[in-house]
Amino acid sequence: MIQTLVFCDDYWHPAELVRAGLEPFWGDEFDFTFVENTCALSLTAIRSYPLCILAKSDNCSAIDQTSWMTAQIQAEIHDCVCRGSGLLAVHSGIAGYSDATVLRNVLGGCFTHHPPECIVKFSPLVGHPLCAGSEPFTLMDEHYFISLDDHRADVFMTTESKHGKQPGGWLRSEGAGRVAAITPSHHLEGWMDPSFQRLLLNVMRWCVAQV
Repeated sequence: MIQTLVFCDDYWHPAELVRAGLEPFWGDEFDFTFVENTCALSLTAIRSYPLCILAKSDNCSAIDQTSWMTAQIQAEIHDCVCRGSGLLAVHSGIAGYSDATVLRNVLGGCFTHHPPECIVKFSPLVGHPLCAGSEPFTLMDEHYFISLDDHRADVFMTTESKHGKQPGGWLRSEGAGRVAAITPSHHLEGWMDPSFQRLLLNVMRWCVAQV
């Protein structure tokens, strides 16, 4: 079983959303430990997990908007990934970190803004191994606009709305570790979409070199 540390709960994205979205994967393959309030985070806790999922913006919790992504935490995440741990940023996990230089470099980019919620089409790349079993899907969602700093990153999904087209999921390596980011979803409906669930499973497995 893959022990997975999940950072969740911020002002705009409650922990319950992430817990419910990951519930279908909790069992034989993944075991999740959820950290909601990160103000008193122990750095040593990060080191013992082969996979970390970042699903919160730079708030300690939903009721405490204090920044938690300190230089020390960024350095620890960077070191863990370089030593071979996987890191997956989901939706808000790429938001609010534009000035967190080390983390932003590890992720290969960050969220810049989103227009008001609208119809967004998510298109997994046909033929990409991580998109196996996942078809294009459409959601009422926040259309994340991205600054993709690593132009060598492997973009495996694009997003499109009346506001334009953006990268919606990408992969990259950092040292011995694997890093992925994926932009859906602000709502549980998106998390539970069968195509998104399949994509998420494939990406989690890739982050720990299972595919």
